Amino acid sequence: MFDPIVSCVYYLDPFIVRPIGRVQHRCIQGWWGAYGAKQMREKARSKYQEHYALVRRITPKDRLLEYKLSEGWAPLCNFLGKPVPDQDFPHLNEQVWLDEKITLLMIRGLKTVGMNMALYGFPVLVAAAMSYAFWRSAQGSTM
Repeated sequence: MFDPIVSCVYYLDPFIVRPIGRVQHRCIQGWWGAYGAKQMREKARSKYQEHYALVRRITPKDRLLEYKLSEGWAPLCNFLGKPVPDQDFPHLNEQVWLDEKITLLMIRGLKTVGMNMALYGFPVLVAAAMSYAFWRSAQGSTM
């Protein structure tokens, strides 16, 4: 969120990356009161603990499952009253998976930036080249 490259694409791509970034910024600013990476790092652990304390306080004990993903299917299925599946428990919240999704989002944003630059920049470039050519031809005819 506060990475310089991500910030650059955020400002250059108003259609895909910026709306997602706005939601993230508002969530971090509103919930955490953090306006930068340093403040986010300083407040992360305490805000995480505050959130879990709130959930524990307002949720009835019989409706609350304290669960670690490393425990697999059994505690979750027992809590929900469902049979344990025969397949392995999925582990999708891994750094590699997250990095792939962010990379795809960034590539999509960069493509949009490139298309916008071609769409709006090319006509300006053509107009500038024609103006220069006209000016050069006018200079040559007056000499």
